[in-house]
Amino acid sequence: MTCLSALRTSLFAILVTFSVSNVAAQPPALPGYIESDGILVAPIPDTSAYFAYSKHGGKWRKHRFPGGMNVVPIIGNQCAVFALSGHVVTELVAVDRTGNYRTIKLSKPTAKACTPVIGGKVAVVHVDGTVYAFSGITGAWDAVDAGGHVANVDTEHAVLRTPDSISVFSAITGNWATADLKDAAAKVAEWKHTDEKDTDRQP
Repeated sequence: MTCLSALRTSLFAILVTFSVSNVAAQPPALPGYIESDGILVAPIPDTSAYFAYSKHGGKWRKHRFPGGMNVVPIIGNQCAVFALSGHVVTELVAVDRTGNYRTIKLSKPTAKACTPVIGGKVAVVHVDGTVYAFSGITGAWDAVDAGGHVANVDTEHAVLRTPDSISVFSAITGNWATADLKDAAAKVAEWKHTDEKDTDRQP
């Protein structure tokens, strides 16, 4: 073997040894997690389940999703709601400020992706013309017919405006409250008509 060949062989051996030692030195990958100021959510490896932890509750809670479903936690300061797709969805899943899982059955199963919009303490999910809202404070879900309209989400409430109504979901109450504008307008017109009649009767 020539000196040049011996040098090449030595360099190759050094490079291989260096590469192997580098691979061996790398730590194994750890499962990820997502967190906010109050909540931490982590997938359980090799399962369809998730752990959730809340600083307010101080305990870990577990929820298992159907196999084959794509699950992505979307997190706010006081709540987390899971985006669901790739499987027929029958219920929505959220985590409240105490770390408890809360679910609501859909009015009918859907094959569409269910993607939440998160505020700090509330979240909404638009599914087939219905707006499902969740309060991280009360742990309550509530639903309202959207009529194809989209709700606006703020830190502590959501607002749904349609031509005939305005609905507000509050993180404090955990439910939708709806004002029927069409009905109110009709009643105001009726009151005005009655007032005019009463005025006509006056001497």
